[in-house]
This record gives sequence, structure tokens and C-alpha cells, in this order.
Amino acid sequence: MFKMKNRKLILSYGIIGIVTLLIVLNVIQFIQNKRTYDSMAKQIL
Repeated sequence: MFKMKNRKLILSYGIIGIVTLLIVLNVIQFIQNKRTYDSMAKQIL
């Protein structure tokens, strides 16, 4: 009983961790893209 509960808890924490990691990676990528876009816009102007 306790082991099953523990396993579910670990699984849910793992899923939350993976989702958080994906969001962080997306944000970093977005910031980098914005930066390159800004520098490109400056070069054009």
C-alpha cells in the first residue's frame, strides 16, 4: 500500500519536473530568438 503510494508520488514529481524543464528550455530558446531578432533588426536599420 505505502510503496504504491510512494511510487505514484515519485512519478507525479517526475512528470512535474519534466514539464518544468520543458517550459524553462522553451523560455530560454524564446529569449535567445528574441535577442537574435533584435540584433538582426538593428543591422537592417
